[in-house]
This record gives sequence, structure tokens and C-alpha cells, in this order.
Amino acid sequence: MHRIASQAVLGSLLILMLQDALAAEPSTTPASVVASTPAARGELPLWELGIAAAAAGSPDYPGSDRSRARVLPLPYGIYRGKTLRADEDGLSSRFRFSPTVELDLSFGGALPAASNGNPAREGMPDLDLLLEVGPQLSVLLARPTRSTALTLAVPLRAVFSTDFDRFKSRGVLLAPELSYTNGKFASRGWSTRVTLGTSFATEPLADYFYEVSPQFARADRPTYDASGGYLESSLTTVVSRSFVNDISLFTFVRLASLQEATNDRSPLLRDQTNMTFGIGLAYTFLRSKKTVSNED
Repeated sequence: MHRIASQAVLGSLLILMLQDALAAEPSTTPASVVASTPAARGELPLWELGIAAAAAGSPDYPGSDRSRARVLPLPYGIYRGKTLRADEDGLSSRFRFSPTVELDLSFGGALPAASNGNPAREGMPDLDLLLEVGPQLSVLLARPTRSTALTLAVPLRAVFSTDFDRFKSRGVLLAPELSYTNGKFASRGWSTRVTLGTSFATEPLADYFYEVSPQFARADRPTYDASGGYLESSLTTVVSRSFVNDISLFTFVRLASLQEATNDRSPLLRDQTNMTFGIGLAYTFLRSKKTVSNED
């Protein structure tokens, strides 16, 4: 049972890591990104069900010099309600203040990583699954064409770690992002999204990643007291292509810089440049006949 639950959550979080990977033509709503097939048409199904197979490689934690490869089949569902949405950004509730400004309840997370096999953390506790939840303010800054948009998203999320037996608070993460979306990149059927982001963590989350308490100190890993502050900046590029109405290919690359990070002196911060990348296929096997406007 524990393994089944773990795989289900891991799959959901990898979907979050691949957010925008199935993005289609952007809507006028700043935070909404349409999943599955590109929708040059003005209407989208109210709900869709599908499955994705994805392979991704990512560092164990921000600043780690060790990465892990993960391959998972990922079932996914999409619901495009006016106030409740379940899509590639996770489950959210929307409150629209204007056609260009909205407030979402958003979710995120990070996959677990065992200390075994990572020399920097050898003998230290494993990093558990991280879950994030909190409000996100989204603003549509510009819409040069129907298929392009520039948006600003400012999520503020509480972070929790879990080993599936208990939950523990890990502070708060602030991670504003500026994104450019093009739903008709290169030619019809292609879409791309480029996101520039930065993040700031409170001390409990910084402690989780970078603190070295006396019982875990050794010659090459001295005691370190972590502090809250600047975590990293990142540039993410996602490209997707729909071959037929039901099948899409997606790939992404995320480069993160931790230079001048608040905890760059921690012995656990071994690499100031991290890369996350992945590729996958998505198949939508069922969708509703009822549609909603791509403008909602």
C-alpha cells in the first residue's frame, strides 16, 4: 500500500515538474494553460483523461552535484471549470478580479531523494517528498497576438515534507515567474513556453536543504547553520508538438543558477548550476463532448 501511494504521488509531482509541457494556445486568462492537444479552435473539452510516459533527470536538491533519472507512466486528468480547474498546473481554484488578473490556489512539490549514493549527504537523513500549497497571483502583462502571451505569476506556498507516515512543516517558498507562451511556435501544431523565475525560501526550508548539524559533521562537511533568503534563479524552456488530435510529444530543459545564493557557503551546496530535463509522450483517450471557451 505504501509503495502504491508513493508511486501515485510521485507521478502527480512529475506532472507538476512537466507543467506547460502539454501547453497549447494560451488563453486570455493569465494563469491558465491548456493541456493535451493544441487548440487553435476557440472551444476546448470541459474535461479530458489521458496517460503520459515521461523520462526526466534532475538534481537531488537545489545545488546538488548528483542527479537522478526517473521514468514513470503518468495518468492525468483535466477539468476546465470557471472557478475550479484540474490541469497541468495541478488542482486550483480561480478568483478573477479582471480579464487580466486572477488569484489561484495552487499546488507544487519536489520528488524525494535518498542520501545513499550522494556523497555530500552520506550518513544524513533522506530528503522526503515535498508538498507545496498556497495562493498565486497571476497577471496577463501583454498579449501581442491571439497565440502569444506574456504573464507574471507570483505563488506563495507553504512547504511540507512527508515520508507517508507523518507531515512536517518546512517553511514558505516565494517563487515569482515571468513567462512567454507561443501556441503556434515554428508552425501549426508546435507550442513553446519560456519562463524566467527566481525563488526565496524561509529558514526552515533552507535548513532542510543546507544545514549540517553537529551530529552529521565530518572533515569534508563542517557544521553549517543555514539562513532563509535567496534560493536560486532559473530559465525553463518547454516545447511540445501534437501529431494527431490525441497524441503529443513534449520536452523541456530547466537551467538553475545558485550563484550568490544565501547559503552558497554550505558544504551541501556543491554545484552552483543545475540542469533538469525531460521528454515524454501524452495520449488523451477520453474527452467530454461538452466544451468551454478557450477565452475563459
